[in-house]
Amino acid sequence: EIRRVQRSAFAHVVNIGSCGKCGGMGKVTTKHCDTCHGEGKVKKIKKIDIKVPRGIGNGQYLRVAGEGGLGENGGHPGDLFIVINIKNHEIFDQHDGNLFCKTSIDLGTALLGGEIEVPTLTGKARLRIPRGTQSHTVFRLKGQGMPLVNSNQFGDQLVNVIVKIPEKISGKQEPLLKELLSKKKVETEKGFFDKLREHL
Repeated sequence: EIRRVQRSAFAHVVNIGSCGKCGGMGKVTTKHCDTCHGEGKVKKIKKIDIKVPRGIGNGQYLRVAGEGGLGENGGHPGDLFIVINIKNHEIFDQHDGNLFCKTSIDLGTALLGGEIEVPTLTGKARLRIPRGTQSHTVFRLKGQGMPLVNSNQFGDQLVNVIVKIPEKISGKQEPLLKELLSKKKVETEKGFFDKLREHL
């Protein structure tokens, strides 16, 4: 440190400041290192192993203490923050703790009901399809979703069932389908503006 004394008629004023040569370190390098150029530290990239908790969501981050940059003047190093980006899955979409997927069923299963197998994170599960299931009906499998962070609970898996209409029908199937479906009338629901006119 550098002390400067200013004298006046009544008192002495002492100003203390950091040394301009050593920056308050108390020592001066006489010959700089060619690698660190006298800073005493070198920038270097290293790989570390981290533990990712199960159920972590996209965009969340992890903090690793002491793996950040070095502190100034020999201070403690900072922390490393890691942002998690989850790759897209070929079957599942994730939202919070729930998983979403799509599956197709044939027309017979939609009309008469039955059971199908759907993929889950742990394997396969049986899903009961009731009679008269409409296309794009969503079924819920309790507890088959993602594990929740810092919890022993699991989210749900939502299965969007799409009825697959056959493009070709055999000659034997066509009269049977006509007989089965001929009495079904087409009903068109009123639009928003029609309903609005009725109320007005």
